[in-house]
Amino acid sequence: MDIKIINKQEIDKFPPCFLKLYNDLISGKKLNHLENYTLGIFLVRMKYSYEEIINLYRNLPNFDEKISSYQIKKLIEKNYNIPNCDTLKSNGICVQECGVKHPLQLIYKQTKTEKGKYENNKN
Repeated sequence: MDIKIINKQEIDKFPPCFLKLYNDLISGKKLNHLENYTLGIFLVRMKYSYEEIINLYRNLPNFDEKISSYQIKKLIEKNYNIPNCDTLKSNGICVQECGVKHPLQLIYKQTKTEKGKYENNKN
C-alpha cells in the first residue's frame, strides 16, 4: 500500500484497534511495550510529528523523556510498516473484526467514500 496518499487522519477516523490504543494513551493507561511500539509506528506513518507523538506519550504513568524520545526518533528514522490485522490479532491488539486484512484498508475505504461524497456534492 502506498502510504503517501494518506494524509494525517482525524482521531475519530483511526481504525478501531488504534483508536483504542490512542484513547488508552491519552487517558493515562499504562500500555505494554508492544502496544506502545505499535501505536508509535501508526502515529509516525500517519504523519504525526515527533513533538505531537512525544506530547501524547507524556500522559503515560511510566513516561521517561529520555527513553521515549530515543524510541520515537528511532521509529521515525526506521519508518516501520504498520502491522497487518493477523499480527494485531495474534498480539491481542485487535478489538473488533473489521473485514480487512490491514488497518490501512479501513482508512483507504473511508477516504475514498468521503472523496466520493465531496465529488457528488460539487455537482
